[in-house]
Amino acid sequence: LKRIKLILNLWRVVPLWWLCHISKTWMMIHADLKRWKEIDKKDARIFAFSVIHFLAKKEFRNLLQYRLHYAKSYVADFFTRIFFPPMETLMIRPDMQAGADIQHGFATIIAAERVGENFGVNQQVTIGYKNGKAPIIKDNVSVFVGAIIIGGRYDKLGSKVGAGAIVTNNIPEEATVISPKARIYSNTLIKGIETS
Repeated sequence: LKRIKLILNLWRVVPLWWLCHISKTWMMIHADLKRWKEIDKKDARIFAFSVIHFLAKKEFRNLLQYRLHYAKSYVADFFTRIFFPPMETLMIRPDMQAGADIQHGFATIIAAERVGENFGVNQQVTIGYKNGKAPIIKDNVSVFVGAIIIGGRYDKLGSKVGAGAIVTNNIPEEATVISPKARIYSNTLIKGIETS
């Protein structure tokens, strides 16, 4: 059944593959595909793997459209938006380097000044401005579910931002930042749920 779906969709995948291949950002797109392939642990040729990602992974479509739009490959960008609709709730706005990986990009905003290579992000993450300054994220940084990174600061090489963490300061190289443990705010009955 997957093979039939693949064959039936070649009419829209082959032109997109060609448009990507001749764009200025082909090397970045290729690096993104290689990284996604490594993370997904797939042993497929890059063309077959990209076909599957064009069809099934809306997060990859957003990343692809971001690359094509900022490379001023307007025909490819237009073609992608028509035949491969993006994920509506995923926004990418920084200068993002090659090898980006977006897992479950639902409700994610990436509005950094710059994002380095091999950046990984999960769902419901907000990376954005505070007092007119956006963060600069270095290479090999991973940001996990629900994390918030705001302001003009730097995440150093290889740092990890844990689920639910709120980051407003610089993070040292190779550091892992986690959110504080949940605490009981009130020991009273809240909307029918006992907290004691």
